[in-house]
Amino acid sequence: MFLSQNITEVLLLVLLIITFGYSAFEKISDFKGQVFWLTDYFKNTFMARFIKIALIKVLVLEVIATLLCIVGSFYLITENMPQIALYGCILCVLVLFSFVIGQRIVKDYDGARNTVIYLIPAFALVYLLSHL
Repeated sequence: MFLSQNITEVLLLVLLIITFGYSAFEKISDFKGQVFWLTDYFKNTFMARFIKIALIKVLVLEVIATLLCIVGSFYLITENMPQIALYGCILCVLVLFSFVIGQRIVKDYDGARNTVIYLIPAFALVYLLSHL
């Protein structure tokens, strides 16, 4: 067991699992509501006509990122192998980048700033996992 050696990494992975797992759950459980809200959010941009396909792509990426973080934390705890967790974390960062880009497109600067709050621990985790 390598939990005590990797406790910071595992706890940060749990943060990402909760964040992206719940986000994916919300999208699945209320897909139509999400499409409606995002269509209104992007109504004055070129993105308005791509909402459904963009939402599906983000949902798939969130599910994959969550699964990689779950499996990666298992391997980190049991085998001290960070690779899968690192891939999951990098995918989380890429999804967060897409959120920031979307928020910047609609000029939601407060939303983009709030998303960066999630990027900070994700970047820290990328750094930690890449140095194990």
